[in-house]
Amino acid sequence: MHQEKILISDSSIDNRENIDNVLQEIKTVLFDMGISKTIISRVYSVAVECLDNVLKHSAHNAGKKINTDYPPQFVLKKDNKNIMINTRNLIENNSLNDLSDSLDKVNLLKPEQLKQLYKSKLKSAEISEKGGAGLGLITIAKISRQKVKYRFGEVDENYSYFDLEITCNHIQH
Repeated sequence: MHQEKILISDSSIDNRENIDNVLQEIKTVLFDMGISKTIISRVYSVAVECLDNVLKHSAHNAGKKINTDYPPQFVLKKDNKNIMINTRNLIENNSLNDLSDSLDKVNLLKPEQLKQLYKSKLKSAEISEKGGAGLGLITIAKISRQKVKYRFGEVDENYSYFDLEITCNHIQH
């Protein structure tokens, strides 16, 4: 069994400045641990996408009065073989099915299929009202080379929290 160590835990990821600070901390912490530049780059790229998704899609940033007992959260962990990124944020219950369908679709695709879907999304260049092109989850799966783990937890009749976990393998010291 691999013992996990929390490297970073932050619940202030509700604006660009705080996210930039977390991203800088990721680089510093992993570099100081002697993690290879290739792995640092992969983890950093996945973290950028995860944090961007939290900022764009969190119910906290929708300007609505919501339960503040569930702030957006970012955790970076490490065990003997892997670095894991966990994010948590509130989402509206009416978006659960679409998000779950998107995640399941991404998880079913092989690497070459992910590349093709990515290219297809880029070509269509459809930008959502939240400013995304639907590339975030595809990019995360493509870069991490792993299935995306997720779960939802109901908070109330309007909101649920969305937990996302991404693993980057093959840590070498």
